[in-house]
Amino acid sequence: MFSRAPLLTLILFYCLSSLLCFGISSSDEVSHLKKPQLITPKNPNLTISLPTNTSTGYSWHLDEYDADIMTPLSQSFASSSNSTLPLVGVPGLTTWKFKVHHNAFHTPHVTKVVLRYAQDWSSDHGERKVIWVFISNTE
Repeated sequence: MFSRAPLLTLILFYCLSSLLCFGISSSDEVSHLKKPQLITPKNPNLTISLPTNTSTGYSWHLDEYDADIMTPLSQSFASSSNSTLPLVGVPGLTTWKFKVHHNAFHTPHVTKVVLRYAQDWSSDHGERKVIWVFISNTE
C-alpha cells in the first residue's frame, strides 16, 4: 500500500526550496515588496513598511487579507523628518503589523495582504500593492 505522507513531504520540500531560490525573505519586515515573506511558528509576526506622504492626503488602506489566518495589530506613520511638527511634503513610512494565528501553522500555505495607496475622497482607486506571505509549519 502506498503512503501519501512521504510524497506530500517531498512535494512540499521541492516547492519551498524553489520559492527560496526566488528570494523569499524570512525577515519580519518587508523593506521592498518584490520578495514574498516567509512566516514560521518561531516568528509569527509580519511587519510591512511602505513609503508614504500623508501631507498629500494619500495613505495606505488595508484592502484584503485572510482573517482566518492573520489579524492586523496596528498601523502607524513615522515621518522621515526630525521635526515634531507635521511638515507639508515630508515623506515617511506607514507600518502595518500583523499576527499570524497559531492554527495557521498546521499546514504550509500561501496567502496575501493587499494594500492600496489612495486619497480617501478621490474616485481614483490608487496604487495597489500585493504582499505574498508563505506560512511554513516548520522552523
